[in-house]
Amino acid sequence: MRTSVRSMWQRPFADSLSWQSPMALVSQPFWRSPSAARTGARLRPRTALGLLLIVLLLSAAGWLYLEQTAVIEEAHQSMSILQEMQKAQVRDIRYLQVQVAQQTSMEQVYRYAQARRLQPEERVDILVVQPLTRNENLAQAR
Repeated sequence: MRTSVRSMWQRPFADSLSWQSPMALVSQPFWRSPSAARTGARLRPRTALGLLLIVLLLSAAGWLYLEQTAVIEEAHQSMSILQEMQKAQVRDIRYLQVQVAQQTSMEQVYRYAQARRLQPEERVDILVVQPLTRNENLAQAR
């Protein structure tokens, strides 16, 4: 005898369980109908289809998750490669800065001058030019 869902919810929950033992509730799977238990315990077609759709949905979600983790891992690897390249370039820049500093050191300049047979000046004359005033500019312009 089937009872409607509405009539089951109108009754208290304890009254609906009074005709079944707790072991009967645990031992009987939720997807089997009472009539199927008597005829060989088969799944209802709608229940089987629903379970199949759930399995397919979970499989698709798992596949999407694995695809996203693969993309993230690939991005992580390319980032680590770029970081290693950046570290190598920083090392190269520092090496080149040391080379430039050595090439422009005074010791190197003196060696270069000696190789070209350039002699330092013994006396240096500095020419200082006084700024012209406005009246002098006009006089020179005429």
